[in-house]
Amino acid sequence: MGITLCYRGANELLASLTIAPTLVSRIKEAQQEDGELWAILQKAKDDLQSNFRVNDKGIIWFSNRLCVPDNPELKKAVMSESYNSLFSIHPGSTKMYRDLKQYFWWNGLPKNQRRPDAIWVVVDRLTKSAHFLPIQETYPVSKLSDLFQREIVRLHGTPVSITSDRDPRFTSRF
Repeated sequence: MGITLCYRGANELLASLTIAPTLVSRIKEAQQEDGELWAILQKAKDDLQSNFRVNDKGIIWFSNRLCVPDNPELKKAVMSESYNSLFSIHPGSTKMYRDLKQYFWWNGLPKNQRRPDAIWVVVDRLTKSAHFLPIQETYPVSKLSDLFQREIVRLHGTPVSITSDRDPRFTSRF
């Protein structure tokens, strides 16, 4: 995964330059220290359907994506490397997200005291505004309705209709 450039004279090597991907090296070093990432990998060993693996160089991968440990400086380096690359264009944040997602994997939700494990996206089709509400997948409908009242109804009023693309509990029990 490196490039070696050699300059040879008549009978001897005059100069050699090896270019190694320092970002990958930094990610590999940080992976060794990230206990949460290794815990995910251990759980994945029990699951035959899991896509987590460790290659022969000791680097953790999720399918064909490099696992980035929970290190803010490293995540920032990955993002700035992608943003500042001379080989990429910047048509918008969605394109950049899709490009990064193709090559890198990391846990998406930051840890906090309430420990949300999902994001509830509520879109007002009239104003085209979106609300991203951190929730836990185990929240009962009563807690979701309270959250809906507190965060959505207070701003937009009571909706005439609700369209849900995932869970029928939102429309059936509201």
